Amino acid sequence: MKKNGYSAYFCPMNISEVFEPNRKQTLAITTLFGVEDLVVDELKSLGAIDIEKGNRVVHCKGDLKVIYKSCLQLRHAIRVLVYLDEFEAAGPEELYDGAVKLPWEDFLDFKTTFSINFAIHSEHYSHTMYASLKLKDAIVDRVRDVTGNRPSIDKVNPDYQFLLHISDEFVSIYLDASGPTLNRRGYRGESVEAPINETLASSLVKMTGWDGKIPLIDGMCGSGTIPIEAVYQARNIPSQWYRSKFGFNTWRNYDPALMAQVREEAKAKVKDLETEVFASDISEISLRSAQHNIKNARCENYIQTSLKSFENLEKPAEHGIIIINPPYGERLDPDDINNFYREIGDTLKSNFEGWDAWIITSNKEALKHLGLRTSKRIKLYNGPLETRFVKYELYKGTRKGQE
Repeated sequence: MKKNGYSAYFCPMNISEVFEPNRKQTLAITTLFGVEDLVVDELKSLGAIDIEKGNRVVHCKGDLKVIYKSCLQLRHAIRVLVYLDEFEAAGPEELYDGAVKLPWEDFLDFKTTFSINFAIHSEHYSHTMYASLKLKDAIVDRVRDVTGNRPSIDKVNPDYQFLLHISDEFVSIYLDASGPTLNRRGYRGESVEAPINETLASSLVKMTGWDGKIPLIDGMCGSGTIPIEAVYQARNIPSQWYRSKFGFNTWRNYDPALMAQVREEAKAKVKDLETEVFASDISEISLRSAQHNIKNARCENYIQTSLKSFENLEKPAEHGIIIINPPYGERLDPDDINNFYREIGDTLKSNFEGWDAWIITSNKEALKHLGLRTSKRIKLYNGPLETRFVKYELYKGTRKGQE
């Protein structure tokens, strides 16, 4: 039986069991559409069990160490959530009645603070903010009735952050272990307009199959996110290595010795880079932003940057991978964007024979003007935009073809 997309083994438990360090908790790892398989592979490597893929989410089980490792190391995830309970509620009052039964006092007292994020997709809840307020009321009322004191709300730096998810009439409540979303690596101080999400950038690099042994080029690097994520992957640097605080740091069972062990084990796997990574852009503003972020990420010794137009790029080796996130053309004349993509195709054919080229774009029409035949096509989302991540194998005499 499945309810709300979850298997039967995702059953409610006592909230206090979250604090048992060796107990296998039920986790929900949220992610982006199209990269769920990458998260599955990561979770296997981190020791999670009972892994089950969903839509933009992967469910699994893991103890406290798996939770810590997931928050520190997952590259392709957005949040690490600990499942607390699920029940049916066809409206805000039923939501309150279900939530007030839970032992929130196991988490909260008058000294602790909390906040609530929410994702609601239901015709039973016309005002999503009101649903989160009813959950807040249930939590506060329960703690006050049991302890005589009430906890406080802190939307900026809470001790406990909960997620309310409602699909139709099925309510799920989670405890957020990650805190700020995991795509926020901490190195991006300067960004160009609409920079690519770090989680998506990391996923693009992984999907190319790049193994860190041949050169990689980002020919339109923007704020430098793709080459930074490439270096992190190739060197086995955890995605959150330079982050100082997660959601679990303020839980009452936080184990700093265990977290230190997790960090030491991850540090032992860091290695040097075997090849070169290049980042270039035609825009001085973009390149300065990239250079600033590359320095923040401690990658300045591993990424070569250059101010250069795409058509002037040349391959540094016989084989390699080039990734391009070009303008999608929402604000450009169709003829202009089609000609721009035609020039991209001409440069790839003339300058990058023997390489694999990967392009992400939402403009399917413009892709047709590359004059190249695709060998792979992956559906993804860049923010709200449905995109295609497309591979071109640039053999000698690459043939033209329609997308």
